[in-house]
Amino acid sequence: TIAVLATSPITLMATNQYKVRGYHHVDLEWNGATNTHVTVYRDNEAVSTELNDGQYTDEPRNKGGRTYIYKVCEVDLSACSNEVQVNF
Repeated sequence: TIAVLATSPITLMATNQYKVRGYHHVDLEWNGATNTHVTVYRDNEAVSTELNDGQYTDEPRNKGGRTYIYKVCEVDLSACSNEVQVNF
């Protein structure tokens, strides 16, 4: 028996990370989502449901050294993107 695992059609990238007054900001871009809205996850916690326009800026309100893991999912969870790690 051979199991074939489906890969997600959603591709996620962290395109920029920066600080504003010391607070972390992360620009995310994705493609391949088909629903009108997606949910953005940071460290497996839903942080925002957004219009599926392929971009979102996360502002976690943290300073200092930190690592975040992001993914984007269709609102109905039918598909999720790859995970992206961002280090500050």
